[in-house]
Amino acid sequence: MAVAHEHQSVARPSFGTQVRAAARRHAALWAGLGLLGLWELAAAGLHATGTPLATSKLPYPHAIAQRMVKEAPLLADALWVTARGALIGLLAGIVLGVAISLLLAQSRALEAAFYPYVIGGQMLPTIALAPILLAALQNAALTRVLVATYITFFAITLGTLKGLKSVPRESAELLRTYNVNRWQLYTKLKLPAALPFLFAGMKVAAPLAVVGQIVVELTGSTSGLGYLILTTQYYGPQYATLFWASMLITLALGFAFYRAVAVLERFASPWQHEFRTR
Repeated sequence: MAVAHEHQSVARPSFGTQVRAAARRHAALWAGLGLLGLWELAAAGLHATGTPLATSKLPYPHAIAQRMVKEAPLLADALWVTARGALIGLLAGIVLGVAISLLLAQSRALEAAFYPYVIGGQMLPTIALAPILLAALQNAALTRVLVATYITFFAITLGTLKGLKSVPRESAELLRTYNVNRWQLYTKLKLPAALPFLFAGMKVAAPLAVVGQIVVELTGSTSGLGYLILTTQYYGPQYATLFWASMLITLALGFAFYRAVAVLERFASPWQHEFRTR
């Protein structure tokens, strides 16, 4: 008996659909290029008005790029110092935040007793804490790590604790009917359920780790991007482009930390709806 083979043509997306999809994928790039264009025009307008020290107030983006190339070794060393401290502090903040959330999730009494102090600890202004630690420890590298840990652990704790508490009671009771122990309950159910909340906290904490480094470097360190930002303000208009270069690299570093967490989230929790539907 002959078997009829039906060939169905797959509908190709229209040209307009392809253009819109490409625009969405590269929206950030186009927005960045547009901002650079506006910046170039604004700098040209400021120079055209004859404003005193216009070059230091708003230098041209291309002049900043040229300074980045010229001072690449200096900027690379400063970037490494800041990125290293921020990364170590972020990792320490993740470990501390997860540990605190696991402890508080054990009972409502523990949460009620200690959670207010976790919140209260975040009320200390970092700009005041950093110079105190730096003066006490006399170690800029250790101070960087401690400040980054302090400024990041709260978001991790808040997100992870909320995730651990979001597990439906019915799901936990179902697993208990299979005679699972506490370790299995957490590894099989509660920790996977808390991962999206943990990564939400990490996305907040990652850029904050960079902020913590900059605060320490502004208050007494002798290296890093924050140190460059501070010192280049006092050496005259000829260092304005180096100041802006340091600022832009700091911005890029914070964004890179955020994107790294976002990529890690996609690999660690691919079952999330937002990843399955893309």
